[in-house]
Amino acid sequence: MINNENSYASGKKLRPRGPRSSLTILRPQYDLEARALDYFFLYHVVHVDDLTEDIPDVAQGLCICITLWKASGRKSIMVDTALACVSLAVFAQIQKYQNVAVDASVRYGRLLRMMQKKVKNIQLLSTTSSDDEETVDAYLLTMLLMGRYESTMHNDINVAHAYEASAALQRWVHHEGALIILERWSEQDLKGCAGPSTTIMKFARRGMIQSSFRQNAPLQDWIINGRRFGECDFGLAYDRIVIDTITLYQQADSLLQCDRFMESALGLVQNAREIECALRRWTTGFPDEWAFRRRDLERPNTMLPTEYLPSTHLICDKQGYSAVWILYFATAMLVNSISLKVLDRLATCQNFTQTSCVDHQRLNCLQVLHALSENMTSAVAAFLSVEKVSSKDVDEQHTRSPPPVLSRMGLIVWPLALAASVYGIEPQHEKWLKMELSRIGKLLGNGFLELAAISPKWTILNNCNRMADPFEKLCAKVPA
Repeated sequence: MINNENSYASGKKLRPRGPRSSLTILRPQYDLEARALDYFFLYHVVHVDDLTEDIPDVAQGLCICITLWKASGRKSIMVDTALACVSLAVFAQIQKYQNVAVDASVRYGRLLRMMQKKVKNIQLLSTTSSDDEETVDAYLLTMLLMGRYESTMHNDINVAHAYEASAALQRWVHHEGALIILERWSEQDLKGCAGPSTTIMKFARRGMIQSSFRQNAPLQDWIINGRRFGECDFGLAYDRIVIDTITLYQQADSLLQCDRFMESALGLVQNAREIECALRRWTTGFPDEWAFRRRDLERPNTMLPTEYLPSTHLICDKQGYSAVWILYFATAMLVNSISLKVLDRLATCQNFTQTSCVDHQRLNCLQVLHALSENMTSAVAAFLSVEKVSSKDVDEQHTRSPPPVLSRMGLIVWPLALAASVYGIEPQHEKWLKMELSRIGKLLGNGFLELAAISPKWTILNNCNRMADPFEKLCAKVPA
């Protein structure tokens, strides 16, 4: 019956044949932004279903902010523009499309100028405005995405920055700008005229604390209380530890440049020990399902004797739980490295008399740091081995389901970069961490992270007082 009614199907008429429309040929180029956005959301944004299942709040970050914004159905020109810039930049880096990178750069220039005017002229902010464009979330997410763009294009030497903006302007918009927005909300909150804090505000504050730490900038009083910005439970406990750790780091940094160093040095070491104890207490409250188990690995026969590879994997039932442990190991490494740096400097003071006590504490710091570094590499290796992904796999699987590990790599970027930057870790651990970080950077299209394995001085910390390798000093004093 169908064949009789359809002359083409019945064979009575031949279907017209001829060259395909030129629109078909142009469509891939014409829809480049749509392709880039599809690629970005497919591979680089965590799915909504994963948020409540296996990614604890304390481990979440920017990729979660994007997920929450899209799931809410809210609309904002500046957020859409920022998403387009980041998507085009990431797509250009992964697919090696130079013209796309130039397009992203031009768009970003427009966004920079627009946001500079908006932030300078901003008056009253709300978290519950009927106009999505003027909400705190819209401003903050835009600036977080601008930071992601800058990190993506950090190593793209082939793109002349068409937006003609100075480095100071770029930094002002997505760091100082975000701080201005958060501070403005804080002021309104104290007056009782601000809406409730939001999840995006909470994650933005975390990002600003990390950014201030990287620049060694002191934290202002209004940003210190995480509870006001929505931190609670494990997140709030960890937040307090982070604030104490940053304060300790900055005190040590100042003290290392002070003539009266010896008077306060041992006090700082004691403070570090107390923070380390607080970190351990934090982990004792973890739910049983977050626990990890060890699995020994066989060393491949093809490896050179000098090559380093974690001998064990620290495996959790879900990747999100592993991300929390990776965060713990990195933070504990930082705390111990602060103690080690202070003790190393103390050991060089000619008038200091308690040298045997300092040597004992230094040896203990090195041993703890070694154990933490081993656990860190084992946990990262297990996290990344859930599903091995290469840049070739990403290219070939563009139309298929996204590899879970790629969409979640953002969960461990900060702690991995932190661990790779601390003072005093063994060279083999530092090299391995930076190699993995660089590999992640290549997969995520992040130019700054890619440099980790290439640039000898790559770091996310302001180590202006970086001293000689502590292992050389230790070997000179400890008998074989």
